[in-house]
Amino acid sequence: MKENKDEELVTMVIRIPRYKKKMIKNIAKSQGRYEADIIRSGIDKELNLDLYQDKMEELIKEILKPIEEKLNKFLSSQRKINAKFLRTAVISTYLNSEVMKNLLGDEIL
Repeated sequence: MKENKDEELVTMVIRIPRYKKKMIKNIAKSQGRYEADIIRSGIDKELNLDLYQDKMEELIKEILKPIEEKLNKFLSSQRKINAKFLRTAVISTYLNSEVMKNLLGDEIL
């Protein structure tokens, strides 16, 4: 079978600080993998992040749409509850004022 040219492994030379080389070596040793595999994985992760960054913003917008709709319904219901409570409080204050005026002759200012 002939391997796809784009999938063919090529050599690349990079320079990194000595402490990072030690970190890669320790990670590879602890996971039972080769250092090159750790480096390839890191490169793959970075490339995937770059590729999907634009799509992430669109995805977040799509996720937020139903949340915002439900939140708007909730806020609307809360406003209605607050308006009803305020109406009730105003009527109660008015009735208390009338009772005080009629029974005791006092007026609430």
